[in-house]
Formats: sequence, structure tokens, C-alpha cells
Amino acid sequence: MTKVILPPTLRYIGVRNFSKMSNLTVINAPAKLESIGEYAFDSCKALTEFDLTDSVGLKSIGDTAFTWCSSLKSLYIPRSVEYIGDSAFNQTVALTLYIEREQGDIPSGRSDNRDSTAASVPINIVYQTRIIRTRFKAANLRSYCVKCLVPV
Repeated sequence: MTKVILPPTLRYIGVRNFSKMSNLTVINAPAKLESIGEYAFDSCKALTEFDLTDSVGLKSIGDTAFTWCSSLKSLYIPRSVEYIGDSAFNQTVALTLYIEREQGDIPSGRSDNRDSTAASVPINIVYQTRIIRTRFKAANLRSYCVKCLVPV
């Protein structure tokens, strides 16, 4: 299976629902999606497209939800997202996150970093039209962004 079109009434993608589906390349998320569970797409190494544009009710992205999605190059994070879990984008190689918020207004996440050995990977974080490129440990997006993108 290489493409998944989720039903329009789906509200939750559960824990490990698509984990290790090595041939999966494209997923279009439904508008009613509220939550992406832990490890939901872990090790989907061929995943290149995940469209969350219409998922305006999405509230949370679970821990390690997109870990090892090494082909995923961009992901839109709607304004409605309130939580991004630990290691959500660990080992995503060169991911660009498009966050529908003002610079520094990052969705909350867990404060503990359970994956202190995560490799440093380049990630772009785009707020509106400004791109900030840096290297960081993807294991804890929230604490990195708060420390490095918001003036103290």
C-alpha cells in the first residue's frame, strides 16, 4: 500500500496505526481529525506527503508520531495544534515545519526529554513567510524552540 485516504469522519489516528509501513508515501488527513497517536507513523520511511491543511480541529501530535519518516520534507501544523509530543519528528533528516502561528508561539509539549541520544538534524521552522534554519536535537521541539527562538 502506497497511498491512504482516510475517511472524512475519522477523528483519531491511534497508536502505531501506520507504524513501519515502509511503502506508504501519501496520506490525506480528514478535516475532522483531532489527534495523531504515539508512534502513529513511526518508521514510514517512504512517506513524502501528509496533508493536514484541512485538519483545522487537530489538537495533538503524539510522542514519536513521525520518528524516522526520513522522506518527509514538509509538514503543515494548523493553528489548532496545542500539543506536539517528545521526539515527534526525531530523525526526519530535513523537515520543514509550517506552523500557523506567530514566531515563537509554539504548541506546548512535554518538558522531559526521554531521548537524549537523538541525532542532531536540520529542521526549518516557518512562521508565515520567515524561515529560521538551524540544527537541533529533534527529540524535544518545544524546549528547543522556546530556548532558541524566543528572546529571553
